[in-house]
This record gives sequence, structure tokens and C-alpha cells, in this order.
Amino acid sequence: MRHLYLVSLVVLLAVCQQSLAQRRRGDEKREKCKYDITRGDCDPTTKVFTITKTPKEGQPESCEEQVIEKRCKGKTPKVKCQYQKPTIPACADGERTITRLPVEGSDPSCQPRSRTKKCRAQKTKCTFGEWGDYGDCVEGVKTRTRPVLTGDQAKCAAKATKTRRCQN
Repeated sequence: MRHLYLVSLVVLLAVCQQSLAQRRRGDEKREKCKYDITRGDCDPTTKVFTITKTPKEGQPESCEEQVIEKRCKGKTPKVKCQYQKPTIPACADGERTITRLPVEGSDPSCQPRSRTKKCRAQKTKCTFGEWGDYGDCVEGVKTRTRPVLTGDQAKCAAKATKTRRCQN
């Protein structure tokens, strides 16, 4: 019985050694897998794209799906953002901020754009009524006025009054 045990052990060792030698030489047949390969787009945020290798139908069970992540090479294509037409706000304290919002359905990486510009408050246009008659002569000067119809009364007042010297 002991002899049978030793013989079995020697045979087992010989088989294992032969198998190991074949593996080292690459003689053992490897199962070749055939894959369907899908390449994803480059993510502009992470600058990484994925390659997914899915075993084709009928492949051995040892063929597994593989997902490989790789860094994008070269320039990452820029996402073109489209924006709504901005509404221009009134000038306030010498500046205005114009904000443009992405159109609906834009890429999530498209953020609102704002820019602040210096500006001057628009001048109020003065409009006037008819000139009145000249008044009496006071200290050698007579004056006539006209009513301010639109515009800032204080800013338009200078153009609403005329003076001239009296003729003796």
C-alpha cells in the first residue's frame, strides 16, 4: 500500500512538472477570445475616454468583458455652447452687467457668461414748449422762458431761459 502511494505521488509530480514546463514555453494552447470593441468619447472634464471589450457571441466563459480607461491624447474637442440673446440692463452707478444664459438643452458644462462694462447713463432728452415774451428790463437785462415738457427740470432749465441786454 505504501508502495502504491509513492508511485502515485511520483506520477502526479511528473505530470505537474511537464505541464509547468509547457506553460513556461507557451506550448499550452490559450483560448483566444474575439471581442466587440466600443470606444467612448473623450470626457472634457476628466479628459478620459473608455474602451469596452465585450466577448462576441459563442465565446468561451473565460472570455470576460473588459473596460479600459485611457487618457485623451492631443487637444480635447471643445464643447460649443450656444447662448440666448441677452437683455441689456439699464446703466446703474456707471456700469452694467450683461448675463448670457445657455439655450435650453445645452451641454451641462456650458455655464452662464457674465461681463460687466462701464457705461454712462443715457442723457435725458429735453423738449420744450413755445418761448414766452421777454419780460421787463431789470438792471439792463430782460428775460424770456419756455416750459420744459420732458426731461429733468434741473438739467433742462438752462436751455429754457434766454436773456439779452435792454436797448435804451
